[in-house]
Amino acid sequence: RLLSVKNSFWLFMVLNGVGLGERYLNARLTIKTVEASILTTSGLHQMKQNIS
Repeated sequence: RLLSVKNSFWLFMVLNGVGLGERYLNARLTIKTVEASILTTSGLHQMKQNIS
């Protein structure tokens, strides 16, 4: 009985950890995407200024 409780607790911890890891990676990916779009936008803006 105690063993199954312990096992389910560890399973819960592992699944929770995997979920947190995925969330962390998604957040980093989102930040990278936002940074890239900001850089692209400012780069295009500078190119327009250089042309004109």
